[in-house]
Amino acid sequence: MECDSKEKAYEILEQLPLVKNGLTYFELTVLEPYTGFDRLFKL
Repeated sequence: MECDSKEKAYEILEQLPLVKNGLTYFELTVLEPYTGFDRLFKL
């Protein structure tokens, strides 16, 4: 899921029927872009 913030993602997920009824939950992890390619591949 792509959102502006983790909180916004939880707001969207809370609207799902299985989440509303307590049958499932989601743990979210914020992903950051990988910036280490310069160190791996010297051009």
